[in-house]
Amino acid sequence: MAHALDTVFRAAETLKDSPQFVFLLVGDGAERDALVKTVESLGLKNVIMPPQQEKARMPEIIAAADVNLVLLKKADLFKTVIPSKIFEAMAMERPLILGVEGESKAIIEEADCGICIEPENAEELVGALRKLHDEDGLGMRLGKNGRKCVEGRYNRDSLAAEYLTLLGTVTPEPEPQNRDVGERHRTPTEPGQT
Repeated sequence: MAHALDTVFRAAETLKDSPQFVFLLVGDGAERDALVKTVESLGLKNVIMPPQQEKARMPEIIAAADVNLVLLKKADLFKTVIPSKIFEAMAMERPLILGVEGESKAIIEEADCGICIEPENAEELVGALRKLHDEDGLGMRLGKNGRKCVEGRYNRDSLAAEYLTLLGTVTPEPEPQNRDVGERHRTPTEPGQT
């Protein structure tokens, strides 16, 4: 419901006579049946909607696409959302077309790994798809930029190290406890010992 898939349908309708553009929408959800009916009623032969797939198949599905779409509705709520599928596409060297404002857009622009469009703007989506199709090597360059960014900035090891460093700045180091018997202050080692 959050993904503004009617934007995809409008773009697919515009591109229905261009066989090089096929939209693969994989998944399930509360709106799936209504979306399938919309595709059928519009006669969109360039939209394929298989049912939900096993998670283990997702790398294969992402790799099959020339470009990955990350589209959300135009709402202030989504300006702070960062969909995880962004990082999956980046890691697999797939360029993105992002229709999300805010933090997600900043990530894509900084990494130079995709084309950002206004949310729910089918005309801009069509333009971005045509640009990726027509500009030789653009998709490959954007995909490589995404992979480089994920490896350097968003891999789990470096994020965990960064998080630990941050925690160290806000949490004081524990004072070492002196367990020497000759010291005036001792820590009890057995119940009842003082």
